[in-house]
Amino acid sequence: MKGICNTPGDDARFDSSGCILKEKIYPFIYPARGEGGGYTRLFKVLLTNICENNCLYCVNRKDRNKKNYIFSPKELALRFMNYYKGKMVDGLFISSGIYKNSDTTQERIIETVKTLRERYDYRGYIHTKILPGASPELIREAVPFSNRISVNLEAPGDNYLAKLSKEKSFTKLISTLRAIANARNQKRRGYMPYFSITTQFVIGAAGENDLCLLTLSKRLYRDFGLSRVYYSGFSPEPDTPLDNKSPCPILRIRRLYQADFLIRKYNFDPREIVPSGFLPDIDPKLSWARSHPELFPVEINTASYDELIRVPGIGLITARRILRARKDKRFISPEDTNKIGVRGHKYLDFLIFNGKYYENLLVTNS
Repeated sequence: MKGICNTPGDDARFDSSGCILKEKIYPFIYPARGEGGGYTRLFKVLLTNICENNCLYCVNRKDRNKKNYIFSPKELALRFMNYYKGKMVDGLFISSGIYKNSDTTQERIIETVKTLRERYDYRGYIHTKILPGASPELIREAVPFSNRISVNLEAPGDNYLAKLSKEKSFTKLISTLRAIANARNQKRRGYMPYFSITTQFVIGAAGENDLCLLTLSKRLYRDFGLSRVYYSGFSPEPDTPLDNKSPCPILRIRRLYQADFLIRKYNFDPREIVPSGFLPDIDPKLSWARSHPELFPVEINTASYDELIRVPGIGLITARRILRARKDKRFISPEDTNKIGVRGHKYLDFLIFNGKYYENLLVTNS
């Protein structure tokens, strides 16, 4: 069970908010953390680890000597329901190696989730992976049964993808992503109150830079309506062509998630926060603010919402609190921000309180 339910090459080291996952109850139960702070225990499983592809980094590549496993759709659906009824898991994340061909395997994935929905009347969360090369017809068939659908782009262009896989085409993967986006508006089922699309990049194995990644991510959010882009740090696996390559530093992944959040939520452009190709070693919002002394400090009593959210240490919720509070009373000192729940000291270098500047003596780069 371990070999098929916990695939090191596919097991993302970061969850939806970019926080490192420190522990798992079982190797096949993935504690995914949402941006709201809560955890969802996902049964993260491959229908099979047999694969016709030879991705250079993957533990399940065709030419690697390994023990192979395969579930039938009926068996996998029953196994999941046993875990679900036993309150071990909250949802399903189903993917697969490519068995025979993409459409054959995709049909088996769809049969699994369809069995859960129609035979077992399961109404919880299902994340369905779309395989490279799956037909648009099968994508449309998968959408009504899924809360989330994803296809992994893996790299930000054909030139980078060729360093990871000889069989895959970035252009075709983008077409698959477009087919998912086009299918998202079809009729939803009653147990499907929401639907989202995501993708994932493998970071650090193909020589890509952060500006290239984040520029593409912004395009994916804008043009394809993606809810999230995931950045999975490359980690070398034994007996693969890239097993001698250095792993991606964890700090690089953390900075990518921070920058991605600034792009999605704070309207930053990638070139504002990645001027030299790679993100700085410090918090990208703090780095940007320090590089624009002409914009700071701003007066907390008159700054607009857009100005406030660009102040390091002030987030979206904090900015709204400030706007509400100053309708009744001016901010005279940092103590006034503490009274409305604003914590930390990072913002002090970038704000004026009623004309007065309070120096931040606590220096941090996080």
